[in-house]
Amino acid sequence: MPQVSIRHVTEYRYRTKVAFGEHRFMARPLESVDQRLIAFEVEVSPEPAFLRQMETASGALVSVAR
Repeated sequence: MPQVSIRHVTEYRYRTKVAFGEHRFMARPLESVDQRLIAFEVEVSPEPAFLRQMETASGALVSVAR
């Protein structure tokens, strides 16, 4: 099976300073018969006070940062 490396960056820029609110995001691909996840990492900057990952009933991973 071929290996693919994917790096995704989301960056927000605002004209004035903003407070860090709660963010929910789904970035991990689902595994299947023909797709296997070797590694997955989430990095948030600035570092949030809270970062948690929850798995849904369908196997999707939801990350919550605030």
